[in-house]
Amino acid sequence: MFFIIGFAFIVGFILIFATSFSGQKRDDGIGAISATQGPSFERYVRICSDIVEALKLEIDGIETTESEQTLDIYAHSPAEITGVNYIIHAAYHNVDYVVSAGEIVELSNAIIQDRLSKGIFITTGKFTEELPSISELAPMAFIDGTKLKELADQHKIPLKDLA
Repeated sequence: MFFIIGFAFIVGFILIFATSFSGQKRDDGIGAISATQGPSFERYVRICSDIVEALKLEIDGIETTESEQTLDIYAHSPAEITGVNYIIHAAYHNVDYVVSAGEIVELSNAIIQDRLSKGIFITTGKFTEELPSISELAPMAFIDGTKLKELADQHKIPLKDLA
């Protein structure tokens, strides 16, 4: 009896050890953010950059704040006469995170202060339900986690094979 239980424990530990070093990660891209696992922040920066380029914008610079898991992409539309300057603020959060009205107003103020034409706020979470009632915002587009996945699918940007 003790032999069978001991053998079962040894086999169990071997299986756990073998699966932990198999190199296979459970990953389903942006959708995995609901769990604690998801794309690394570096991969998220790449995904956002790829989406900006897929939207036919040219990137002028990227500033990341890794401690806050945010990035600002400065970009412009390449049209000479009707060119538009953008700031794309992207926040990497859990899928249940709700972006507050204060964060949205902060981006709006940055757009106005930097005299940019438009802003895009990207989050892997959701936006506050107060969004439609926030008045006097600079021109902005909002991309939540669901829309981000749709854009990635539409432009064939892989959300898997993460770094």
